[in-house]
Amino acid sequence: MNKKEHKNQAERSSRRLWITLLFFCFTVTGFMQAANAVFAQATVTATFKNATLNEVLWEVQRQTDFTFVYSTEEVKNVKVEKLIVNHEKIADVLDKCLKGSGLTYTVHEGVIAIKPASKVEAVAAPQQEVKVSGSVVDETGESVIGANVLVKGTTNGCTTDLDGHFSLDVDHLPVTLIVSYVGYIRQEVKVISAKMVKVEMVPDNNLMDEVVVTGYGTFKKSAYAGSASSVKGETLKDVPAISFKDLLQGNAPGVQFTSSSGQPGASSSLRIRGMGSFNASNSPLYVIDGVPMRSGTINTMSSDAGLDIMSTINSSDIESVTVIKDAAAASLYGSRAANGVVLITTKKGKAGKASISLKADWGSSDFAMDYRPVMGGEERRQYIYDGLVAGQIKKGKSEADAMAYADGKIDNYAPVPWCGYVDWDDIMFQKGNHQSYEASLSGGTDRFKYYSSLSYLKQDGIAINSGLERISGRLNVDFRATDKLKLGANVLFATVNQDV
Repeated sequence: MNKKEHKNQAERSSRRLWITLLFFCFTVTGFMQAANAVFAQATVTATFKNATLNEVLWEVQRQTDFTFVYSTEEVKNVKVEKLIVNHEKIADVLDKCLKGSGLTYTVHEGVIAIKPASKVEAVAAPQQEVKVSGSVVDETGESVIGANVLVKGTTNGCTTDLDGHFSLDVDHLPVTLIVSYVGYIRQEVKVISAKMVKVEMVPDNNLMDEVVVTGYGTFKKSAYAGSASSVKGETLKDVPAISFKDLLQGNAPGVQFTSSSGQPGASSSLRIRGMGSFNASNSPLYVIDGVPMRSGTINTMSSDAGLDIMSTINSSDIESVTVIKDAAAASLYGSRAANGVVLITTKKGKAGKASISLKADWGSSDFAMDYRPVMGGEERRQYIYDGLVAGQIKKGKSEADAMAYADGKIDNYAPVPWCGYVDWDDIMFQKGNHQSYEASLSGGTDRFKYYSSLSYLKQDGIAINSGLERISGRLNVDFRATDKLKLGANVLFATVNQDV
């Protein structure tokens, strides 16, 4: 009996709980409907002229039972030029005040919230995410691996994969993608559809000094573990260098450059971190566009003024020079690289319109100081004459007798030549000069690129009958037949005449 009464009591308690919950729901719904009905029926009577929205809202709040919530910064610049209402509904009044202001309102339980229309739309109708994908290539059409792709104004980004592809999920279109990679100019690409995007990077010549070109790849300078120095030809394009070795002086730490002769085009000595051997050669290995080259003199004589094979290269055709100083060079080139490696990269064509470049320069050279000052003939005759006089005076003779003795003997020691005295510096030396004229043509398409140049150099040395005359031409061609087949040719023609 007690169990049955207890069960009945529990059922009655549960029934009362459900009745209370339903009553509460009906009450809240009624209040909400009443509030909406009040909002629909509430009217306002007012007249405003050149008023602010803030003043209008205060007047509406005073005449009704509603409370307004808004940001002062968002409504302070909204003006109500002219508003005359007479028992008009509050909804119509708010629509007139907010028209063209970019603001809207929402009503909830007696509270009217004023907020920007964009926020309401974003909350009411969130957009679906869109996938944006594409690829990044360099100026030669090769895929760029590890390029950074970022949605502008956000932290949403990724990097390209081994094929240069990327994929991003964005909230809406259009968006602006920022693509960056070391050694290239940052690109901003606007995407307006979900189609594949192809981004072509453009080299940044101002940042190329951060890149080290080695025989086995191209590395960021901070990420390269070995010891190397890189000299960009673009930064030294206005330096009047006859030989590319002149570009290395003072620009490549640890590299010593000496010339055994002032003869134009003569062979010179390049030492990387000093001497490595007393008996064997200390010259580094020169590699031009990936091909090891012979270096040093190519004449059949043993003279130090022999012709250096590197003088056949036009310094204006050089894109960059990288000097590898440590044992990392031997890992690819073997024992030939025991004294270091000098990697020379020549210029290549770039996709775009044909570019023509013309350059001409002239210069002169002379001794920085008198070279081994010598005594002239007249000075030598006077010096010997003074010695003869001093010798006789030392023997006890008078000054007149000593001078008479010197007058009689001077022609035996220093006779005056029949042709007069000669200044041998004027006969053997001259002011050196050089003149250079260059023309280059480059351009191409995505699949075919070319670079060609023609130059003429004439240099007269400081010594009489010493000089160098060179005519050189270069043609670099790259052709991409397919995605997996690339053909190229680097051709150099040079004719050199050296006067010694």
